[in-house]
Amino acid sequence: MSLVRSTDASVNARAVTLYRGLAVPKADAKATGKRILSEGMLGREGRWQIILPDISHVRASLEALFCKPDLTRNDVLVNSQFRALCASGTAAGAAYYAIRHNHTEREDHPLVVEFTVSIDDICVDPRDFLCSAFQFWDRQSNGHRAWQSEILCQLFGPRILRYFEACQSTDQVLRIAMCNLAACDPEVVLGHLRNRRVIVGRYRTEFASAFLVKPPVSSDQISRIYEPVYRGQALYVSLDEFLKGEVLAG
Repeated sequence: MSLVRSTDASVNARAVTLYRGLAVPKADAKATGKRILSEGMLGREGRWQIILPDISHVRASLEALFCKPDLTRNDVLVNSQFRALCASGTAAGAAYYAIRHNHTEREDHPLVVEFTVSIDDICVDPRDFLCSAFQFWDRQSNGHRAWQSEILCQLFGPRILRYFEACQSTDQVLRIAMCNLAACDPEVVLGHLRNRRVIVGRYRTEFASAFLVKPPVSSDQISRIYEPVYRGQALYVSLDEFLKGEVLAG
C-alpha cells in the first residue's frame, strides 16, 4: 500500500523530512493511511504520552539555562506539552519501528508516514541513547571520555560536546538537565539529523536519529504513507559499547 498526495507539500529552507513508523491492525491499515493523509497527525495516535519541551521557550533561553549553576530537568521542561510525536530521520529507522519495535499480535501491519516539519518544531528524542550516555558514561570507567566524546560528536554533531563537558560533574541532576537541554539545541538537532550511523539504544532499538515532534502535523505536510520493507541496518555503536568504552560494532 502506498498513498501519495496529488500535490507536493510546500517546503521552506527550515523544513526537514522525517519518517514516522506505525504498526496498526491489518484490517484498518488502508483506512488509517487515508485518515492520516486527509487529517494529518494530531499527536493522539500512539499508546504513550511523551513530554515535549516548549521548544521555542528553551531555545530563546538556551544560554541562560546553560549557565544556570543549579540547572534541573524541570527548568528545561517548564511549560511542557504532552502528546509529542516520535519520528526518525531516516526511512530505515522508521521501517524498523513499524515492522519490529512497534509490532504486536494485534497491531501487525506496518506503515511509514513521510512528512515535512519546521526545525522549530522538533527536538532530539534523548530517551533511548543520549540520556543514558550522559548519565552513565563513567559508570564503569572514566578513562574512555575522549573516545566517548568522539562518538557523540559523530552522532550529534560537534555542538553536543559543550553539554557533555558539563557532565564531568558527578551531579546526576545536572547531567539529566544537560541532556534535555542539548536535545533542544538546534545545532544538535541538525547534527543528529545528518547522522547516518546506526545506534543500538535501550531495549535494542535501532536508529540513526530520533526526534520528538510538536503536533499537530497537518495533512499538507504529509508527502506519502507506505508499507515499508525492513532489510536490517549496518550497526555502528551500541549504548552498552559506549558505556563500556568498547570498540565499535562495525
